[in-house]
Amino acid sequence: MKKNLFKKVIVVLATLIMVFGFAACGGGGGDNYVTPEKYLELRDADWPNMEQAEMEDFLGVKGVIDEESTDNWGEGYEVIDFPGVDDDSYLHVLFQQNDDGSWRCASIQPLGELADALE
Repeated sequence: MKKNLFKKVIVVLATLIMVFGFAACGGGGGDNYVTPEKYLELRDADWPNMEQAEMEDFLGVKGVIDEESTDNWGEGYEVIDFPGVDDDSYLHVLFQQNDDGSWRCASIQPLGELADALE
């Protein structure tokens, strides 16, 4: 009886470890960066009407706030960087707060390989 209970506990623990592992990694097996192809898709999409969460969903990548640029722009603006394929490439995105408190994308600037995709 104790052996059976021990096996059940081990199975439950292993399952929980796998579930948390997939959640921590995204579980989708996707890229953790913006590819040049995905950037070109975004460029042709309705990006000016996207909020940060919508852009993250579209790109499949979490953005990171650029504190210095956000401070430089001031209140009502937020600058988010989406990592590219290497350390020298990323998508630099400016979000602007609307009068109603919602946010929209004001500009996108590809750098590195993402900018090279335009050539």
